[in-house]
Amino acid sequence: MISTTISNRACQSWKLNTPHRHRFKNLDENYCRNPDGEPAPWCYTTDPKKRWEVCNVPFCIKEKGCKKTAQGSEYRGMISTTISNRACQSWKLNTPHRHRFKNLDENYCRNPDGEPAPWCYTTDPKKRWEVCNVPFCIKEKGCKKTAQGSEYRGMISTTISNRACQSWKLNTPHRHRFKNLDENYCRNPDGEPAPWCYTTDPKKRWEVCNVPFCIKEKGCKKTAQGSEYRGMISTTISNRACQSWKLNTPHRHRFNNLDENYCRNPDGEPAPWCYTTDPKKRWEVCNVPYCS
Repeated sequence: MISTTISNRACQSWKLNTPHRHRFKNLDENYCRNPDGEPAPWCYTTDPKKRWEVCNVPFCIKEKGCKKTAQGSEYRGMISTTISNRACQSWKLNTPHRHRFKNLDENYCRNPDGEPAPWCYTTDPKKRWEVCNVPFCIKEKGCKKTAQGSEYRGMISTTISNRACQSWKLNTPHRHRFKNLDENYCRNPDGEPAPWCYTTDPKKRWEVCNVPFCIKEKGCKKTAQGSEYRGMISTTISNRACQSWKLNTPHRHRFNNLDENYCRNPDGEPAPWCYTTDPKKRWEVCNVPYCS
């Protein structure tokens, strides 16, 4: 029973020919209707200077859905507002913006032309189009088996500072050469210390991602010194994360042939130990338990 137009003009009764003459006398009261295939329900207005206008009739509750890929070309949900909360223009209309995608659904966000994300033309005459905030479907984040994680194929797509990853298919905001990688998932194509990605922050070109290790066998030591220890504990007694033995940052050292960032005892210390990722703490022993 909506009876006002998008500009808040009152609707003229369909039974009347004033202020506007018409042929739809069999319609109800002055409610918004669509008897002739317009893009949306409408009515004649009570304003003599405005013959007719569409009404702001909301959609019924809709399935918003989610996207499986960054670009979301497969998205068929019903989100119809942009990232700045502008309402989407119906794909069937050429107002306020003319376009060529007349075969798309309603005013739902879509990606018919390979943009970075689903988008729509907006109902704002000053903003032609804008991407939509379509969420990802629940994804398998996965884990890495090694510190570098070159084998990682999970779907984590944010960095350690929670910046969103840039799609590998894009050169914006950062140009690069790794176009064959998946979506915007963290990867390690070039031997960095950990999986990483280019970020969507123009001021931060790239950053490593916080990809967890897969569940590992922590193991135990047979002796106090634990020189024989080959388990996978990688935190110190104060719970500091161990630095990878392959790296010289934050601490330079000479034990580059050791495994990952696991606690080891290559030099006869009282217990297995590691260099830490804390720049203020060079090394520390690890809490490796005795075997039974």
